[in-house]
Amino acid sequence: MNCKAPFVHIRQDTDGVIAPCSTFWQDRNKTDWRLNKDQSLNDFFHSSKYDSFRDDMVNSKVISGCKDCIVDSEQKNPSHRDYWNSKYSNVNDIKVRELELCLSNKCNFACIMCNSHFSQRLYQRDLKLNQLGVDNKGQISTQRNVISPTNIDDMDLSELNTLRLLGGEPFVEKNFLKIFKTLKDKNVIQNVTLTVNTNNSIFPDDTWLSYLELFKDLKIVLSLDAVGEHGEFIRKGLKFEKFKQNKKLWSEISEVSFNSVLYNFSILGLHDLVDYVGLPVHYGVEGHDHALDLSLGPYYLSLIHLPYQTKKMIEKYLNGRYDEILDFMYSQDNDINYTNQYIIMFSYLNKSNKAPPECLKIYKSVMNAI
Repeated sequence: MNCKAPFVHIRQDTDGVIAPCSTFWQDRNKTDWRLNKDQSLNDFFHSSKYDSFRDDMVNSKVISGCKDCIVDSEQKNPSHRDYWNSKYSNVNDIKVRELELCLSNKCNFACIMCNSHFSQRLYQRDLKLNQLGVDNKGQISTQRNVISPTNIDDMDLSELNTLRLLGGEPFVEKNFLKIFKTLKDKNVIQNVTLTVNTNNSIFPDDTWLSYLELFKDLKIVLSLDAVGEHGEFIRKGLKFEKFKQNKKLWSEISEVSFNSVLYNFSILGLHDLVDYVGLPVHYGVEGHDHALDLSLGPYYLSLIHLPYQTKKMIEKYLNGRYDEILDFMYSQDNDINYTNQYIIMFSYLNKSNKAPPECLKIYKSVMNAI
């Protein structure tokens, strides 16, 4: 798979794990793509390990971590690889042009689809689910609170055009202000488009805003998988009325787009979600309009592993409006192992907070099918 991403971009995750892009698959607890205590992000970008990965790309080797783009390509959906290869088709040198940073797993939400690598509030949940038989070991952080290095002082940012902030929840992680200061001190901040993926629970204070106004462009990506009580159940911490208030505030100073993950718990709220957002939907890279993420994993929450009977119910609900979702959902047959893990997770979550009808309907269909 030939992709420009590792030639122009690097992603640093919450626990110092490195990836060439946001959709790259790896076991975070086993990977050797991790910064050591004496290594900077710049060191890794120019390392022999990353060079070897680039060689594999140039030679079009099949890379297991690229499965998302492989599936997208097979189903003729836009992929992240399309984004990199289109934007940088004429770029042949190795230089950081885009940067993606997760500095910690500090988060005020506990979303069903997420894991403790990206929210410290999910650490105990993930441990308990694993004890109950859910195969989520690779998604459990090594400790409750995880952080990453924040130093990019040694990096050549002269060609940087895009910075993406991820979490955790970026607006509760004050170390991002250090990153902003570095960009300002290097006199490049005015050349950079800043994209922030946020749960939209917090509108930033004046300290943040004083930096945000220095960027060339500001793009706010609001994460929302369902609306109302349904959304509040699957993204624990969401207060939908507060979400709507903050959305109005962002719209006054920034381009606002949405990213929504489609999976077992969210799919039957899609129509209400799309109606609320009111933007054109697409299946490519988030950052404009309304991006729908057809999630492959975790496998036990993916639409592709639901029983056939449940898939037919979802197809009836979609009512011919989303062919791409149907192609994705029917691309693989049901796996009873993953179905059983989904049942364990639903039962665990339903004990502490009763599931809304949109989630309960999927669960009942699955139970009737097995």
